[in-house]
Amino acid sequence: MPSAPDAPTGKELLEVRSRVAIVDTDASGLIYYGAPYRWAEAVFSAWWAEIGHPLGAMFQTGWASPCVHSEAEYRGALVADDPLRLSLRTGHVGRTSFGFDVWIYRGDEDTPRVVTRSRHVHGKMSAVGDPTAGFSPQPLPGWLVEALS
Repeated sequence: MPSAPDAPTGKELLEVRSRVAIVDTDASGLIYYGAPYRWAEAVFSAWWAEIGHPLGAMFQTGWASPCVHSEAEYRGALVADDPLRLSLRTGHVGRTSFGFDVWIYRGDEDTPRVVTRSRHVHGKMSAVGDPTAGFSPQPLPGWLVEALS
């Protein structure tokens, strides 16, 4: 995936405010490189619940949208107790796949400190409760296309 543009693109799906926790920093006092992925997953999961399709319920019925690619672009420092503004935005929307971008800002700044991007494939698990049994990509359902549009 190419680097994120300087300004957000795609529809904003959800904005969440949080803070950098001590557990999200490394010995230098800066955020640990993996922390933005945890934040992105939290806002991603919250969005699924907000649109009436919590991930746990989807898994119980055999549906899933696993991530097949992810990346993070670190543009500026974040440290413990910094206020965070997480903006979940649509990325690519295709026939069986879609993407999310999470723009992570320090408080109300206009320039993101980190941008994460992920690509997901929607489909059916071969055996409910056994993700190792196989997976079959399926066309995005209408409710999902509508929520992403």
